[in-house]
Amino acid sequence: FGASPVIATLSDGRDVIVAGQKSGDVHCLDAETGALIWRTKVGQGSALGGVHWGIAVSKKRVVVPIADPGSPRNDYQPTPGVYALDLDTGKVIWAHKAERGCTPENGQQRGARGRSGRNRWPACPRQFAFSAAASSTPELALASALNGHTMAFDLADGTVLWKSNTVQPYDTVNGIEAHGGAIDSAGAQVIDDMLFVQSGYGMFGQMPGNVLLAYRLKNPKRNSND
Repeated sequence: FGASPVIATLSDGRDVIVAGQKSGDVHCLDAETGALIWRTKVGQGSALGGVHWGIAVSKKRVVVPIADPGSPRNDYQPTPGVYALDLDTGKVIWAHKAERGCTPENGQQRGARGRSGRNRWPACPRQFAFSAAASSTPELALASALNGHTMAFDLADGTVLWKSNTVQPYDTVNGIEAHGGAIDSAGAQVIDDMLFVQSGYGMFGQMPGNVLLAYRLKNPKRNSND
């Protein structure tokens, strides 16, 4: 277990602990007794697979990011993506499969190059699974991926409502040269009409970066296009 567990309440009023594991399993335990209520295997899992940094619970949905790396081989069948489970039963309600959507070219894609000669920010990143902690609101599931994409899903049915590719240079409020990269570890955070995302995680061959990004929802009451 590398991710923090979540305390939640079932429809029958029982308090439970919900925890995701690097094996790809999600467990729901009675908070009073520790008895297993349900267990659902969502990912194939590995040392760098399954649930890495955290799950989220909202509106009787458990939002589970899966970070399974690599390609299928023998009995290893990775299932990277974002999944929503029913809190009461553990049943998968919807699933968003992570896909690269492009073809890597042995690290020789366009982009700035590091000391090794490889592109730090390739046009087609090799890693694209969902490793960072998920977060949620009463309407949204929020998840970010190792390819630098941060996304908002409809919590009810998994429809992708918004996404942003953070792998790009940015002008910063403090004047420091900055570039987005892989999104890992900390997940997106929401407060009022603002969304905050940390972009850049230069370990395990992932794309480095050094930005804290702040997004604001369009709000007609502000009479603004922000």
